[in-house]
Amino acid sequence: MSEAPIYLEVVLPNATARGWTYSAPESARPQVVPGARVRVRFAGRLVVGYVVRAGVAPPEGVKVSPIEAALDEGEPTFTPRMVEFVQWVARYYRAPAGEVFRGAHPGGTNEQSVRWASLTDAGAQALSAGGLEPVDVARLTPLRGGPLREDALTPAASDAVLKRLVRLGWITREVRVEAPRVAVKTERCVQAMAPAPTGGRARKRDALVAWLVGRGAVPVREVRAEFPQATPWIRELVDEGVLAETQTEVIRDPFFGEAVPRDTPPALTAAQRRAVTAALDARGYKGFLLHGVTGSGKTEVYLHIIEAALARGQGALVLVPEIALTPQLVRRFRARLGDAIAVLHSGLSDGARFDQWRRLRRGEVRVAIGARSGLFAPVRDLGVIVVDEEHDPSFKQGDGVRYHARDMALVRGHLEGAVVVLGSATPSLESYYNCQKGKYTLLEMPERVDDQKLPHVR
Repeated sequence: MSEAPIYLEVVLPNATARGWTYSAPESARPQVVPGARVRVRFAGRLVVGYVVRAGVAPPEGVKVSPIEAALDEGEPTFTPRMVEFVQWVARYYRAPAGEVFRGAHPGGTNEQSVRWASLTDAGAQALSAGGLEPVDVARLTPLRGGPLREDALTPAASDAVLKRLVRLGWITREVRVEAPRVAVKTERCVQAMAPAPTGGRARKRDALVAWLVGRGAVPVREVRAEFPQATPWIRELVDEGVLAETQTEVIRDPFFGEAVPRDTPPALTAAQRRAVTAALDARGYKGFLLHGVTGSGKTEVYLHIIEAALARGQGALVLVPEIALTPQLVRRFRARLGDAIAVLHSGLSDGARFDQWRRLRRGEVRVAIGARSGLFAPVRDLGVIVVDEEHDPSFKQGDGVRYHARDMALVRGHLEGAVVVLGSATPSLESYYNCQKGKYTLLEMPERVDDQKLPHVR
């Protein structure tokens, strides 16, 4: 008896605003929940889409295509709350939901569908016989060396031109799925599976086994640093079953090996205490505008609120303008919160950003600091969102989906039940107006720390 399918609404990372219906076998239900990625065929190409609903009714009179594969093992890429948030952003900005999903996921981590062209025997004969148009000769000649990606053909050929070459029987076309450009980084490790040898004639490699016992999985590079002649010994010991060989995930260091000593929180001023108390007394979502003059200690307020959220088992998200996301700022947060924070900025490689995203998604770290795109960081149990320098125009995305990270931080806070603190020495007019209308609560810190004088302004 054939298995009854389930039907999914899938959004795609293209200009289509609507969702598309695909089917999946009932056995795949755990892997095709909302937020999961699936590979589907669309307009002759294989693309990665995002499930937004499962168990929908199939459209009448339409043959529904099956998904090609479910791509998420274990948890889906996006949590239910993130699915709700991404769809809210798409509706508000009239943007294709698939494009917002793709932008919310680390770049380079989805597989790609690429078209390839191959020369047929008839095409090779036509080339040898001569008499072809020069432009066709230029396109077909490189294919003598084997199949090529269509975007590598010179001169560039449109889809219509390539279809003509197929009709003439000179080339064939196929779609290939290429692995993601960014992947999990691993390194080779070994682990002792037996106690160190005792008795009999000691061999040099016995010292290596004794050193590994009780250490768990140890990177081979560390073993070689301790035992320079270890390479043949490792091979022998693995073959004999004394050592087990594994691949262990490596997290790319976002701090580039720099150590930062922990600091001691200073005593708060009266204005700082009032701001911290107001934020901590909030239950669930509430928006605040922290209007503090330069040097009034807004960052210290942020840190106290975040520490309180962490003590409650919640996470925190800090958004700053890209120009303000400096090593000095990151050091300030590390000095107070330690290295259990994720940093998301343009100075990191795609692989390092992917590592930070995964650590947040798994709950290994609970604080994220990032620029505009950090809005979509998968912080678990989000309890507080801080938008520093909320007036800065760089929070507005200038291309693609043109969202405003400050405004959407408030939306995400509302959906997640989190406190949102907008901080600035020169608040934007719209934020100040929202305080007057009662949408936000205004917190003011008009004096600098230690009564330092403000510079004279003319």
